[in-house]
Amino acid sequence: MNEVVHDTRDIINNVAEIIQCLPEEIKKPCTVTLAMCTHNPNRQWLQEALDSIRGLYNEVIIVDDSDIPVPEATIHFQKKIGLPDARNVAVNAATSEYIAFLDDDDIIVRESVAALRETIQTHHPDVCYFPLQDMREDGSYIAEGWGYTGVSLSKIVEENQIPYASWFKKTLWEKIGGYQYEIEDWDFWVRAVFSGAKFVGIPVVGLKHRRRESNSRTWRFLVNNATKIKTDIINRANKFIEGMYHQMPSIPSAADMGETQQLENPKVCFVVTATGKYISFINPLIESMKKWCRDFDFKVLVFTDSNETGCYEKIHTSFEPWPFSTLRRFFYYLSSFEKFSEFDYVFAIDADVLFVGSVGKEILGKTVAVLHPVFYNSHPDEFTYERRKMSSAYIGQGKKYYAGAFYGGEKSHFIEMLKNLVSLTEVDLKRGMVAVWHDESYLNRYFFDNPPEKTLEPSHCYSDKYPLPQFEKKILLLEKNREEMRQLPD
Repeated sequence: MNEVVHDTRDIINNVAEIIQCLPEEIKKPCTVTLAMCTHNPNRQWLQEALDSIRGLYNEVIIVDDSDIPVPEATIHFQKKIGLPDARNVAVNAATSEYIAFLDDDDIIVRESVAALRETIQTHHPDVCYFPLQDMREDGSYIAEGWGYTGVSLSKIVEENQIPYASWFKKTLWEKIGGYQYEIEDWDFWVRAVFSGAKFVGIPVVGLKHRRRESNSRTWRFLVNNATKIKTDIINRANKFIEGMYHQMPSIPSAADMGETQQLENPKVCFVVTATGKYISFINPLIESMKKWCRDFDFKVLVFTDSNETGCYEKIHTSFEPWPFSTLRRFFYYLSSFEKFSEFDYVFAIDADVLFVGSVGKEILGKTVAVLHPVFYNSHPDEFTYERRKMSSAYIGQGKKYYAGAFYGGEKSHFIEMLKNLVSLTEVDLKRGMVAVWHDESYLNRYFFDNPPEKTLEPSHCYSDKYPLPQFEKKILLLEKNREEMRQLPD
């Protein structure tokens, strides 16, 4: 999530008072290493860069791979190793908590360092960024650059919006694998965002960036190869994210639990989320179930923050603001998977529905989904899939669109489904994004990759607003004031 500190002066003026209130382990000042990578530098520009950093940092490391060694270098290579490797060498050698880079032809705005230190001391971000100022080769002012106003982490894959000199934690560098690509800082920031890193920005110019002819050539290269570069960076970030996730512990797989045979008297569990005002739907829903569910025994587990009681088992679940109240249903159900042990089948169902016709063994199967009534007669181009390629819910072209109001299957397969849905959702949350139709988008992605064994017609998810008279009404979607229902009760 992108957090921005709007008034740096307040931070500077009040920092002593703030630090006095902090625990002892936080009062200790954060340490910062200034790292510079140089290759055949312009001596005048290098000297200006060195003068700008003098006395400001806990440590200075200069990695040099010039043809003629730079006397000020901390580490020298006899042959060119390239900027990504040089930066990794510098960070690896650093002993501070935070790293700040500076090119050998740029200049640090000395007044900004105090503000940056106070910001990391107070907020402990993974990345602290700031705007830069462009200057000509002779050092004269051009214009305010970029890096603070309008920064959008959700759009970072479209363009590099974080200055290379932004401060970051060494532990972040270790976590995401350092610099790995020719477009080294852009690729690094994208992986940082995808990993869920905390970014904080300050409105204080921190760097004077020298615009050189070589910069212009680099810019033209970026523009001319933008599509390929973006694709490469996104693919690399996705592979990195996929490698981060591990199997959730202590949750049995379908193979561990064994297959469930079609039983004469199956036991069915319905799981429902009803936090906030949605609890008002539960008792009418259960009464309708009692009337129309005749071919199997069932029980209802209600995930709610309400103190109301009824003929159902209640699992306390804190109210979360929209859209997390619906998005995180997979997490709620998976965290209580042990509750499913006595059942043969488990189905997730929306609270705001009613059973209005006979519902029997026709719903039972290994994995079960319902065709969405709104899109039953629609062309696939009209399906409201998640179309952003960076989302884990992305579907380019599919054949069916499923409703999020009712799905499930055999107990073991339902748990496997939940594990996959949680992973898909977590990937996007760590990227700072949510799919267009929340849990329903991730459900469609799951069924796109794992087609359901049984697909039910819209009878089991019927909408009077979008009538399909050829189908019998069995489970009816209720109309409601969505905005009102998403608010906490008075």
